[in-house]
Order: sequence, then structure tokens, then C-alpha cells
Amino acid sequence: MKKQTLILIVLSALFNFSCDTGNGNRNGNKRESTKIEYVCNCKETEKVSEFIQKSIKNANNMSDEEMEDVIEELQRTAVKINCQRKNITAIRDESGYIKELTHELDSCERIMSNIY
Repeated sequence: MKKQTLILIVLSALFNFSCDTGNGNRNGNKRESTKIEYVCNCKETEKVSEFIQKSIKNANNMSDEEMEDVIEELQRTAVKINCQRKNITAIRDESGYIKELTHELDSCERIMSNIY
């Protein structure tokens, strides 16, 4: 049961860090720009998940640190270790978040936003 819960948490963390490719934003300010983003393919995403699963027990030092924070940091580290950085051209809002990709990614690729 604990392992299933852990896998669910890991997958939720991965999903939360993937890009939002929704169309438009609240006030309509959009601009096209190219930025370097971490992009994981299917094999790299699997490695990220394995890293988090292997590291989570050792990362939990039983202190007051929230496990959500620990999982986020493990995920950032795993993405930086296992995934590529690519130039991504997209329409972004004023905060720099991706709203719409200009060029489609490979069906197995995922932009891992908020990793920095």
C-alpha cells in the first residue's frame, strides 16, 4: 500500500511540473519567445521516477520538513541529472509560462517546467 501511495505521489509531482499548453491567458498578453527548458523523453521520465523512488526513504530525515518539499527537490535534482535541455519556442504569458507551443514535441517528450 505504501509503495502504491509513493508511486502516486511521484507521478503527481511529475504531472504538476509538466507544461501547461492551454490557449490564451486571463488578460490576453501573449508573446512568442525561445527559452532553454528541460525536456524529458519517456526513458528519461522513467529514470526520474526511479531516482525519486530510490531516494525518498533516505531523503526523509523524520524532521519537520514537509515531504512535498522533499519530493519537489528530489524531482528537480532527478530532472537536472537525467533530462536534456532544449531550446523551446512557444507563446508565453507575461510571466514566461508556456501557453502554446510553436512546434510540436515528439509524442514521448514532456517539458519539465519550474525546475530551476
